[in-house]
Amino acid sequence: MECREDKSIILRMSSGYQFVSGETVGPASGYTPSLFHLPVHLCQRQALYQSFFIVHTKRKCTCGEVHFHSDDVKAISRLYAPFGSFLFDENLPAEVLSDFIGYCEGELIRRDIREVELIHAPLLYFPRQYDLLHPLLVQRGYALVHAEVSALLSVKKDDFELGLHTWEARKLRQARTAGLTARELPLQELMKIYDFILRCRQHKGYYLSMGRDEVNQLGLSFPDRTHLFAVYDNNEIAAAALCLRVTNDVLYAFYYDHHEAYDSVSPVVLLMKFIYNWCRTNDFRFIDLGTSSINGELNFSLLAFKRHLGAQLSPRYTFRKSL
Repeated sequence: MECREDKSIILRMSSGYQFVSGETVGPASGYTPSLFHLPVHLCQRQALYQSFFIVHTKRKCTCGEVHFHSDDVKAISRLYAPFGSFLFDENLPAEVLSDFIGYCEGELIRRDIREVELIHAPLLYFPRQYDLLHPLLVQRGYALVHAEVSALLSVKKDDFELGLHTWEARKLRQARTAGLTARELPLQELMKIYDFILRCRQHKGYYLSMGRDEVNQLGLSFPDRTHLFAVYDNNEIAAAALCLRVTNDVLYAFYYDHHEAYDSVSPVVLLMKFIYNWCRTNDFRFIDLGTSSINGELNFSLLAFKRHLGAQLSPRYTFRKSL
């Protein structure tokens, strides 16, 4: 699927690197693009986007990238994803990254863009990269305009239950006593799981950010990155999760919820234990439990629940600059 706005190649040299607007020149080196940096995901809803890359001139590999969706005057990275922003080799020289930020700004200005917004991943995703990127952005005039609190569950060799708050450990025991069991589901169950979570959210007066057709397309586009889990009471679903492998070592619990009939045993705790063990088997570093924001406001009880699961907090920032 091709939906880029501009396929032209424009080069600028910086300390043995080229800055490229349009198409990537070689494979990524020193970093792995996240799900939200892949062309298929960038094309969601047929959105047009602009891509910029850092290319090592001798090795002919890509050492950094950023992508923007834009309207007539504003460019945002990313429009239809939790985050986007600059992604790069953590060993990239600081002056090259600074020059690349300036190059992107110049190209956006050339296309009559007057404002740029960068939505970052939680800090724990790319800590070494962000240690460099954030100061450079501030030095170049970017302002922090929004901050959210993400909760990430660290996947360790230790058992999941060691990190549980005593209340959640009690709920886990109650779910087991009630005979609830957790399992991984095949991708063919995607719509069933989506519909279940949607009904749970609607009962609470909330909504899902993606519609049925969009989620179905997500599964078709990324079958190897879409993972489904559920807790069952015999043949009835008590809780379920739709998860996405966002990076090689981070699993994003995109949507998850439980049926109100099981409030007393909180089956999401059992669900997360199963997902934790699955992630440990598959060499994941974190389970991203999301931001705990509902309609733009921090839900303190939801955040507390995630902390009770053993999650650690990680800020997620949005930067903006007028060009």
